[in-house]
Amino acid sequence: MTSAPHRKNNQEGRRVWATVLTIAILAALVLLAWANRKLHYPYLDVEILDALRTRDAAVMFLIAPIAALLAWILLKINDGTSSVAVMLPFVLGVYTLGVGFGMHEPANALRRVVETPTPQGVASIADSLEFFDDALGHWVFFAGFAFFSVAVCVSELRNPLKRPLTGIPSWVPVAAATALAAAIYGDMADEKTKLDIAVILGTAFFLAALWWLYGKTPFTRLPATTACVLGYVLGAAATLVVWLLR
Repeated sequence: MTSAPHRKNNQEGRRVWATVLTIAILAALVLLAWANRKLHYPYLDVEILDALRTRDAAVMFLIAPIAALLAWILLKINDGTSSVAVMLPFVLGVYTLGVGFGMHEPANALRRVVETPTPQGVASIADSLEFFDDALGHWVFFAGFAFFSVAVCVSELRNPLKRPLTGIPSWVPVAAATALAAAIYGDMADEKTKLDIAVILGTAFFLAALWWLYGKTPFTRLPATTACVLGYVLGAAATLVVWLLR
């Protein structure tokens, strides 16, 4: 039988190797980010998402997300219990990192268009703004919306309340779902953004499938999941009804 000190040494050894490996990968990623920004290769300057070049899109959708995931892995290695004191600055860091790249890369691309000394370059700014606002901006936002919803609900499905909600607390998920549905309806009723509604409904059905796979725990023990699924379905349904009647 393996002694407790021996097991502890093995665990510490695995932690050391996991830590140094993650740090090494992060360092390599930093060098990749530098090369992506500074090196001049024609394929890096090809515009692939409106005014966004390959190098811009790589930072926003590849390098930055991988950096966030590696930072999270390092956090879990050092603090597996994920205390609030650790997770709060981490979540804020991921958010501000995303906002920073989300502002910098498109602004940098548009600035390049403005500085292009041709009428075509200046005239294309309106099209680019529409793309970043109504297309790319919506895609990125609703990807975050879906990831966030799944993360919150899976955490609850894995560890539901021990007892069903009763009394006033039992009405809180319903009230939250109503507020969420009203917000979805208020934002979407005049938009006619079919992809956004499809993502909302898809997320709701995916959460319902997870609920089924995790053993169909009574919703009275799943307040967050109840609020999300009910709110998304009601909000999307109300919006679709209004679209059909107009």
